[in-house]
Amino acid sequence: MYESELILDRVGFPPFSARHCQQTLVPLMTGDLRRTVNGQLIYTGREEHHKFQSTIQCQDKSCPSLEGIWRGSLMKVGCIQRLSQEIKAPQNITLNRDPVENSVIVMDEHQQQKEIRSVTGRAVVLMDEQEEADRLYVFYRPYLHMRVVGYKLTTDEWGFSGGWQLDLEEV
Repeated sequence: MYESELILDRVGFPPFSARHCQQTLVPLMTGDLRRTVNGQLIYTGREEHHKFQSTIQCQDKSCPSLEGIWRGSLMKVGCIQRLSQEIKAPQNITLNRDPVENSVIVMDEHQQQKEIRSVTGRAVVLMDEQEEADRLYVFYRPYLHMRVVGYKLTTDEWGFSGGWQLDLEEV
């Protein structure tokens, strides 16, 4: 039994080190907004450069095993923060990022969960064919390949508690 849904591929979680974790995902500022000579606002970034920065923090009794993890270390992060996409009822859905196993959920606009036939990589196939008018929403926890920007560990000796924060950026 795990204390958290969080997955960090190079980090172990001793007991009481990852309960009540919080994660933020923030889009990185990779492009600029500029005005053309005609006054039209354009975006100079490229879609393939859309990446996330993330902060994961936790206040518990202990800290994870971060020995050997330094600024610049690569790690695969199974996020606890969910992403969502709105789709117009196709039977085949393509997610923008790789999903954590068993994290994909599809709901319609009436909050009715739809049955999923399969999830292979980023491809999601629904069990039943949907009508074209149905608006569907896909929720999933993404796997992100990230680099460590930094981290900090805290300890309250008399309060017998510890905490940690991990700052990451998607590669």
